[in-house]
Amino acid sequence: MYFQYAKIQPYLADFREKMNLPEFLISIERLVEGSDAGRRRMQTMRKNLSVMEEMRDGATRQEM
Repeated sequence: MYFQYAKIQPYLADFREKMNLPEFLISIERLVEGSDAGRRRMQTMRKNLSVMEEMRDGATRQEM
């Protein structure tokens, strides 16, 4: 759940606005961001996503 939330969190406000669903994933957001432990875990997930993105970008450059 944390990993998936970390992937969509940067786009969540836009999703809510475009879909006209202001409470879309609000329970998950409150759960994840409502505690120090949840926020720390999100930091870890964001770092993992960054590493994965760098690896993907590196692989794409090598294919060119």
